[in-house]
Amino acid sequence: VDADRNESFFTCAWSIECGTGDCVLAVAGQLGMIRVINCQTHSVTRTFLGHGNSINDLRFHPYKPALLLSASKDESIRLWDVEACVCVALFTGDMGHRGEVLSIDFHLDGERFVSAGMDNAIKVWSLKQCADAIAKAETFDPWSSSKQKRKAKTEGGGTNDAA
Repeated sequence: VDADRNESFFTCAWSIECGTGDCVLAVAGQLGMIRVINCQTHSVTRTFLGHGNSINDLRFHPYKPALLLSASKDESIRLWDVEACVCVALFTGDMGHRGEVLSIDFHLDGERFVSAGMDNAIKVWSLKQCADAIAKAETFDPWSSSKQKRKAKTEGGGTNDAA
């Protein structure tokens, strides 16, 4: 599926595509790029760039299959909407990790998640402060006006490679 021989994959996560119900697999690693693979067609359907270093962990939301968390060596955590192809939230800064983020996982209620990093810290994060951004991303359809392949050239953007 991936022609890039320089990539070393460290993490993967299963979900379903909201529109079709197809099984998807998100993969990431050394290059700091997330690829979403449609398991039925064996093709990369979306690519996400935004992290400044390798990605150590991926985790899909337990109830919203389009929401994906990524944890990186760049000391940040990003929340992506893989259907809308946008980075919804960035968890970093004063309250963030002071070393690479190694592991993330959602709480069963879906309203918070936990992260662990090389700074020996375990942090509990709430998604409540980014609820508006999540709602906006869920109502945005970047492919409704055209079937052409589009590429977001801004940091935190994704591309739809399936067009």
